Amino acid sequence: FHRTFTIEDGLPSNQVYCAIQDHEGFMWFGTDAGASRFDGVEFINLGSADGLTDNEIIGVHEDSAHRIWFLTLNGALCFWKDGRVYNGRTIPDLERYKGSSGWVTFCEDDQGRLWFSGVRGEMLRLDLDGDQDVYFEADASLRSVLRDKHGKILSIDGINVSAFEDGKFRVAAPRPPTSFLAEARR
Repeated sequence: FHRTFTIEDGLPSNQVYCAIQDHEGFMWFGTDAGASRFDGVEFINLGSADGLTDNEIIGVHEDSAHRIWFLTLNGALCFWKDGRVYNGRTIPDLERYKGSSGWVTFCEDDQGRLWFSGVRGEMLRLDLDGDQDVYFEADASLRSVLRDKHGKILSIDGINVSAFEDGKFRVAAPRPPTSFLAEARR
């Protein structure tokens, strides 16, 4: 059994880019017209007027502090927590870093620091509870950032798999086989 939801049911757009289920069971959708939270009955829609930094939501993720992060096409960071959207105006740390063409991947390390990778290859380790932010300049290659089953932070750029060690990324494996990604996520 499945059901299709559309703007007639309350979604802000029929163009849905991503979806997650949060720790409370709510479904979150990222669309080209904002974000939407669904409780199984109704949609609550969020847009720029509600504090989102952009209406084009290309990724939605939940961290261990139960913040719902919205990865936007304009690259400005924002999240939902306790019924409110936070952005660079409410939390200045979020204003310091902006992806040049949007953030595309997200993960969290063992210390609760958040990792983002951008369309043009920039990467960010954001430490909202401390001062251990690290920004890696763009190098014009699309990168993904993920945490493997051992807790190691990896960067994958299509040519190399690099592991974050001693404050920088070092090539761990050239040209990842397609099975590598599946194995790293297990």
